[in-house]
Amino acid sequence: MDKKLHLITAIAFLLIGLLHTEVHFRQLASPEVKAILTSVEDLPILGGKTNVWDNWQGFSFMMGIGFITIGLLN
Repeated sequence: MDKKLHLITAIAFLLIGLLHTEVHFRQLASPEVKAILTSVEDLPILGGKTNVWDNWQGFSFMMGIGFITIGLLN
């Protein structure tokens, strides 16, 4: 029973990561969303400046990769 739950959890994390990454690049990263997020004022991060679009792209991609990694490590 324990191993089955462990496997189900690992598969769930893999699927969530894969689906999150696919949906991000196929649907959420649209020109309309980019126009909205690049119009927001730049954010000061670690002494530099970045826009919301770049920050969101990196965060979303790493979230998908993080879920995939957790699933693979389990």
